[in-house]
Amino acid sequence: MNPISIFLDGGPIMYPLLIIAICAIAFTVNRFMAYGQAGNGAPGLLSQVLEMVKNGQEGDALRRAEAVPGPVAASIATVLRSRNQPIDDVEREVEATGEEYFIKLERFLPALDT
Repeated sequence: MNPISIFLDGGPIMYPLLIIAICAIAFTVNRFMAYGQAGNGAPGLLSQVLEMVKNGQEGDALRRAEAVPGPVAASIATVLRSRNQPIDDVEREVEATGEEYFIKLERFLPALDT
């Protein structure tokens, strides 16, 4: 038996199952892509940025951090943007940045759970 005849023998219930299967595959591919981007730990970025800041190149360090995708680089950029604020405010802003990435990573997970 070939897959098409099995599908047709399943009757009308097979069409919604096919749609659900296609959606699940699409959501899974989307999540792999999102996790791949978020998993970018930005190797070497922190040392580069610290060196730039030590040399008085805060603007260049901020542009470098903003040019790299991912939560690590976004957190570094947030710290650089907020460097003249009290530490509590900087911590809250970094938490908010992390929360934005967390929300992006949770997208479509309820659909996959279902």
